[in-house]
Amino acid sequence: MPLQSENHWARHMQVRLPHRCDDVETRLMDGEGVLFDRRTGQAHRLNATALRIFESCDGARTTNDLACELAEHFAVRIDRALSDVERTVAALARVGLVEARDV
Repeated sequence: MPLQSENHWARHMQVRLPHRCDDVETRLMDGEGVLFDRRTGQAHRLNATALRIFESCDGARTTNDLACELAEHFAVRIDRALSDVERTVAALARVGLVEARDV
């Protein structure tokens, strides 16, 4: 296994504990998820991967836990799954659909 840079490991040491916001309603439409934020009246369309990540944000599992589950479910490398989880959680947090705190 090749050595990773310190920056690579430092990035993965930031562990977050994301949870879904209460005012978000989930619907399935054409194989994708549609999230409706009752507070803002906005709808957000998610692909299957992002929907799985959103639904897994229960406040009990860390981003690392979510990445392990995602890697296993989609048979992808853990570093790719972690990148997808971190990016998706950050995007969902920006629009107020999840909240994530550092662990």
